[in-house]
Amino acid sequence: MALLLLLTIINGAVNYAHSSTSSPSSSRLPAPANSTTDYEFLKVHNVTRAAVQVGPLRWNRKLASRARRLATETQHRSGDPASCEFSDLPSTSLPYGANQAVGNFLVKPTAMVGSWVEEGRRHYNYFHNSCDDGHESECEAYTQVVWRKTKEIGCGRANCGKDGALTICLYYPRGNIPGQRPY
Repeated sequence: MALLLLLTIINGAVNYAHSSTSSPSSSRLPAPANSTTDYEFLKVHNVTRAAVQVGPLRWNRKLASRARRLATETQHRSGDPASCEFSDLPSTSLPYGANQAVGNFLVKPTAMVGSWVEEGRRHYNYFHNSCDDGHESECEAYTQVVWRKTKEIGCGRANCGKDGALTICLYYPRGNIPGQRPY
């Protein structure tokens, strides 16, 4: 009985911790309960952020829907459903930042986000708040993941080719603000 109560309390705490707001508005949306992949994206981001003492992100279904739509539209625009092409990511005038990856649809979110983190961390110098020349995109993928002021995330995928996928994660509010440190 005590174990069941403890598990119920833990489950409630986990569900509350992963609840989300819809973007700048205050209406609450639940965690990504309908998708293991969504949960994996959220979890790997939050583990990475915790490693640099940055608070967790919340899942935002509207951002996830926008990311899926952006990935799908990109694949339709390419004219070749077999090709996987990078998207024209949002401009700096939009309130959200973005990361993207092209690869096998079977690649787990942990490996995908892990590649953004490892590549970027290798090329980011916290002391100078700078990226190695020629590696800005890898570096900025990492700094977006750990950007302290970013509070929400949503990711989406679109199939391309036999086993390929374009994956996009959107972040609100955006990171990589010139002159600011990520954490």
